[in-house]
Amino acid sequence: MKRKIITLEESQKVLSPHYEGLFEDIIGGFTDYVKIKNYVDGLGRFAQYESRTRAGIVHEQIKARVSERFGSSAVVVGDAEAKKWNGIFGLRINDEIFIRFKKLDDEKRVAGLQTKQHVKYMQQAMISGFPDEPTFLIAGYIPSKTWAEVKGVYIACWNGETIEWFDEIGKYTAQQFNLFDHSGQSLIDNRSLVQRKDQSGDQKQGRNTDLKTGTDS
Repeated sequence: MKRKIITLEESQKVLSPHYEGLFEDIIGGFTDYVKIKNYVDGLGRFAQYESRTRAGIVHEQIKARVSERFGSSAVVVGDAEAKKWNGIFGLRINDEIFIRFKKLDDEKRVAGLQTKQHVKYMQQAMISGFPDEPTFLIAGYIPSKTWAEVKGVYIACWNGETIEWFDEIGKYTAQQFNLFDHSGQSLIDNRSLVQRKDQSGDQKQGRNTDLKTGTDS
């Protein structure tokens, strides 16, 4: 049994009061990692963190920030709750949206180990210990190759191998395309291939060239 898939437009109505906060928490979590790395380097211990370690630090910092923003003492719009469900941290909003926070690759996929639970999550399947109603979404960041900056912050809705839609917070959006053709060949080589139409019907490139974070953020 699958859950209802919320549309892009529906999600924007639910998330609009929270876009700024989510953006700040994701960028802030990444910036925390950069500051930690710079502090360790300043001690003369130039550790070469593996990508998984970097992502783990960023994730913990994002969790801390989201937990504080949506904690029991916080004032938020609507019914929102940030906690662990069956051992997995997430943010539930209005029984319409459930968000996990992850590092993404350029195709808006979650990078790293694919557990059975994660596969079910991406398939919009029912998972024991998780709320039954909300659409499962992924909110995440795409780091640069050197992990010195963030290339983009996105909220994505996956349904198996199909990305129903994604929203680059404050930037462009795209809807309904399958990641693979029938031969299994990837249909997305880079971010610039993802397009949308604006209200005038003109196509725009789904890219972000001005969002950066570094040691001074």
